[in-house]
Amino acid sequence: MVHLSAITAHAKAGTAAASGSYDLRSKHFEATAHGEGIEVAKIERLHAAGDNVAGRLGFSATASGTLDDPTMEGSATIAGLSVSGEAMGALEFTAHALNHSIVYDASTGVESTQLKLHGQTELRGDYNTQARMVFSRFDIGAVFRLAHVEGISG
Repeated sequence: MVHLSAITAHAKAGTAAASGSYDLRSKHFEATAHGEGIEVAKIERLHAAGDNVAGRLGFSATASGTLDDPTMEGSATIAGLSVSGEAMGALEFTAHALNHSIVYDASTGVESTQLKLHGQTELRGDYNTQARMVFSRFDIGAVFRLAHVEGISG
């Protein structure tokens, strides 16, 4: 049995912590992870890619089972999300995996637009996916501003 009672990662963006165990004989694992107040703009990978994204990330996740049949629960929120200086509101994401499938939901909304996503993806084979995205109160002008298109508004 391999057991990690606590592991903490510190970076410019913030701190994340995890713990877990793995049974070498049964190949069963258990893990938890969480983070709060992580500055998205300071995540090196996003910064290096030239993405201008900002906000504060919080997340939690638990997982158990085997690598062939995992069970997972997770959620994440980015408060104050902005992309290229355009406020996007909060982004919320939840997911759970069971029986070789993951089901997920995401939503975000600003004054002029709301977006909701619901999907399910198989975790084997061709990773078949069914997903539905719903826009409401959509302001095409916000998309043009994000793309730096001038002279057209919605």
